[in-house]
Amino acid sequence: MKIWILSLEHPEQPLDAEVRELMYDATTGAFSMSRPLGDDWLQRIVHIQEPRPELFHQSQQKTVVVFDSSVVASGFLTWLKAADAEADHGFKTMRG
Repeated sequence: MKIWILSLEHPEQPLDAEVRELMYDATTGAFSMSRPLGDDWLQRIVHIQEPRPELFHQSQQKTVVVFDSSVVASGFLTWLKAADAEADHGFKTMRG
């Protein structure tokens, strides 16, 4: 899944990443992705983002996340890459 991360502060400097999956719950402000471990398929990596994004839009081809600050956008990209690596490791532990 292609993720574009933008900031209102510097919209001309978009960030991007490719990840397996990204879910967002606007009610709680929680981003998450699956991380199976062995036979346990229900594990999730969860990140509560503060401040919350100004915009989150997801389609089949891409996801766009817009933050107010470029520092927050960069921090979110760091979490996103680390979470995807952790999820990838979890998928490698699957049995069956």
